[in-house]
Amino acid sequence: SHETDGFIAAREYLACGDNVVVDGELYCVPCTSEDYNFDTHTCGISMLENDQSYMEFCQPYTTPPKGCTCEYVKEVEASGQLEGHMKANDIFFGRGSIQISNNFNYIRASATMTGSKDTFCEEPELLSTVETYSWGVGIFIWVELMKEEGKTSHTHALNGSFGSALNIINGSSECPVKEDEEWHSKAVRGRLDHYCNVAQ
Repeated sequence: SHETDGFIAAREYLACGDNVVVDGELYCVPCTSEDYNFDTHTCGISMLENDQSYMEFCQPYTTPPKGCTCEYVKEVEASGQLEGHMKANDIFFGRGSIQISNNFNYIRASATMTGSKDTFCEEPELLSTVETYSWGVGIFIWVELMKEEGKTSHTHALNGSFGSALNIINGSSECPVKEDEEWHSKAVRGRLDHYCNVAQ
């Protein structure tokens, strides 16, 4: 799910690959892997259909100063141009050169990168649209995020544990590979190929 597609995708495909800009605001059609066409970047069935809520990337009980305020969202319009769409700035899906997601990570990145916990909480799209933030968040993830004290992706990579470095970045999205989901296996292989190509 967390894909930059060789740094082509500024946003996570399943959450916002199918999108539209209306009056300067970006709106996304959230999609399951089964309903998303990775060739055309379109979603066959919105996860918001039939008055469903989108509940990804938000832990509503994790509030400031531990996480950006968030809530589950509904489609912007039940019919019309924005049927099945949600406002991109309402969701903390994967964005950036190494994609960061979830309200509790956005607030940490915001405080570290901008000096204010509010910047990315109020406008998460900055991580997709401002180049210094898009690249900066990748560096933040690489040298700041930890699953255990003192062990970042950077320190794991220096010690030869590439798998542990990826586990910090992608967690359960990376390991173990979900054998029953072809898109997941392809995504993991694609990430490994990309890292190996960059390292050569």
